[in-house]
Amino acid sequence: MKKTILFLGIGLILFTSSCKKDDSNDETNNTNPTTKACLVTKVINKDSSYTEVTYNSSNLVSKIRNYDSTATLTDGLDLSYSNDKLSTINSISSNNETDAIFKYSYIGNNIKLYYLTDQDNDDEIDDTTAVYDYYVSTNLDSITITYGALLYKKFVFNWNGNNIALAKKYIYDLNTNNLEFSGSYEYEYDANNNFKKGLGIDYLIFEDDFSTINANNLTKAIEKDETGTTDNYSSRDYFNEYDSDNRIIKTTSVSFLGDTLNVETYTYSCN
Repeated sequence: MKKTILFLGIGLILFTSSCKKDDSNDETNNTNPTTKACLVTKVINKDSSYTEVTYNSSNLVSKIRNYDSTATLTDGLDLSYSNDKLSTINSISSNNETDAIFKYSYIGNNIKLYYLTDQDNDDEIDDTTAVYDYYVSTNLDSITITYGALLYKKFVFNWNGNNIALAKKYIYDLNTNNLEFSGSYEYEYDANNNFKKGLGIDYLIFEDDFSTINANNLTKAIEKDETGTTDNYSSRDYFNEYDSDNRIIKTTSVSFLGDTLNVETYTYSCN
């Protein structure tokens, strides 16, 4: 599970936008030039590791592969859809083999994500290790996580418009047999469209990263413990740079201590 969570910080740096074709050679001299989808196909990180992203015919993410700075595969995801909704995700190992499977179920206001592994060593990835229960009314209200029969963690969200403004985290305490408040995340955004949204991965949320579901791009994330004290290393500012077509081309994340945590640059393909 730990490895899969890393995809959210590395692999899911995705974006779609409209860009105008060069119509200087358009024999019809169309005054309304055709638009085409521009999708991020590669993300390069500060340490020269990188991610490659592939899309299906509906411009939904179908494949993510993460590589280290030597171009060696580290891990990845294969995603499939039913009626443009995520249905199955295969977690891919460094050997390019499936080592875990995630399956989605949609019932009313509930979206359940089942995390399957081979716990009984029978060479079948069919053992439910964890269940993520997303409750959605108008927006995502909460995520409840269980491991086996054990209630493990819950997130409760407050929204500001179409963005999560506050996420409260609760951890199950074996001493009290209750979910106890353990901290929070506060978020701020710019006015630009979220470069991760609308690609089929809104509910690709495993742990503490909720960036795929918001309407706009993050500019600040503040992490606090149960006493309200800010974690200045985990809390960060995001400095987003855009091109003349308002496509994000670089994001620099800096901790509240002043450390540059990552610099991500994005490569697009327009079709």
